[in-house]
Amino acid sequence: MAKRRAERAEAFVAPFEEAVPTVEEKRHRKRTALESEMDGKEPDGIVKGKKKKKKHRQDGVLEAS
Repeated sequence: MAKRRAERAEAFVAPFEEAVPTVEEKRHRKRTALESEMDGKEPDGIVKGKKKKKKHRQDGVLEAS
């Protein structure tokens, strides 16, 4: 019976599985892709906005204006 199991085990070849990339590898790929895409120029879609001022009411509650 052991001989038969060994023959069956030889016939089975597990499929190759690629390793899942780690978080660091994903970040590195994304960063290099962005850097190569930008090539030193300022992206058009990014616009810095102004912060809203907060007002203090008499009763101490903050309001966004």
